[in-house]
Amino acid sequence: MNRILQTMRYLTKSIINPTLFALVVTVAMVAISDFTFFNTGQFSLTKSQSALTMPLELTSGCFSLLIGAVIFLGNFRVSLANGISRRTFMLANLPVAMLLAAIFSIATIVITKVHNLFWPINTLSEGIMIENPNLNNAWPMIFQFSLYLFLILGGRFITSVYYRSNRWIRVILSLVPIMVFIFMLRATNGNQGVFPRVITSLFFYVIQPENIINFLILGSLVMFALTWLVIYRAPLKD
Repeated sequence: MNRILQTMRYLTKSIINPTLFALVVTVAMVAISDFTFFNTGQFSLTKSQSALTMPLELTSGCFSLLIGAVIFLGNFRVSLANGISRRTFMLANLPVAMLLAAIFSIATIVITKVHNLFWPINTLSEGIMIENPNLNNAWPMIFQFSLYLFLILGGRFITSVYYRSNRWIRVILSLVPIMVFIFMLRATNGNQGVFPRVITSLFFYVIQPENIINFLILGSLVMFALTWLVIYRAPLKD
């Protein structure tokens, strides 16, 4: 237990600077958006009555994926070099990932609430909740936390796979997102067969507000388990 707590403290310290940087960039992007809208006459502080939807989740989500991917390998190497087992490292990683997801979730909500004091804005998740009044008021916060946790753990899984792969496998893995995008584009624009239709139906089922949180939580568990399987016997290398 002491080893896990020590590793958690180390991992928490390692995310402080990138997290602060991400929050500063998020606030800066909101400020730039405000400046652009104000100077192009898109809104007036005195006349604006409707809230503008800002994709704050997209910004925080990108940083979640990047921090999860970039920080993971460095911490993995340091931990192994200092005698920390892979099991201890992974057990310490999960609560730190949850902490980071909670920070981004709270920050997104706080930025929105503070901004609403002088100009109303909504996040994408709040916009979805407005269109689906049957959702609980806590839905945006839960959705954001689940989304960021999934992206953090997904970033770690992607990095761990790259770490274990050779150059050619890395090239193939880099092409996978493009192939998936092309496949989904074709599947959603036609009826080429049973399999594309099933994938399309599954996709639209998953993105429903009442289903997506369950999918993200399940996906987070899968990402964590797959990462453990990849690094279980991973050698320490440069």
